Amino acid sequence: MSGRALAHRIGIRPQSIHYLLDPARNAQGSRHTSAIARVLGVSGDWLASGKGRPYEKGERQADPQEVVASCLASAKQLVADLERLIRLLEGKG
Repeated sequence: MSGRALAHRIGIRPQSIHYLLDPARNAQGSRHTSAIARVLGVSGDWLASGKGRPYEKGERQADPQEVVASCLASAKQLVADLERLIRLLEGKG
């Protein structure tokens, strides 16, 4: 899942996800950690600390509905980005 798709699923700005993932920021967590963990299907404690196991009960199986939702969100974002690029190239941006 892309950072943008994850942000969309949680209802936050993609920049917030990028901030958390940037090693130079050394982010220590977020008030959104539990929501991020829920969407990713991992333990919130593991996500926050890196300790323990990421999955509570064995390996997580991909939820087909989540996969489709993620793909659709990514495709919509790609279309929007391409449309913005076309407007910029045409001088209408």
